[in-house]
Amino acid sequence: MPLKLFEADEGATVRVHDTVYVEDVLTDPATVTFKYRTPEGVTVSVTPVRQSTGTYYWDMVLTEPGVWWVRYESTGNEGAEEQALICKRSQF
Repeated sequence: MPLKLFEADEGATVRVHDTVYVEDVLTDPATVTFKYRTPEGVTVSVTPVRQSTGTYYWDMVLTEPGVWWVRYESTGNEGAEEQALICKRSQF
């Protein structure tokens, strides 16, 4: 799966989301975890919000400029995906 890239301003709230499919059908896995790593290298695990079957999200505030990494992990159907978020320094 190709790496996704997203750009936002410092201080922005961004919604990161993931969908889980089994044989082309949206499916709830046993567990879903989102992890993010700040530009300073701090890794945080969060439990995402279940929006609907197989669809999850987490709103995060980009508090510092640089590259943020987000990883989505699920168990039960074993999956993982990563996304890079580029946070630009605010001019204000």
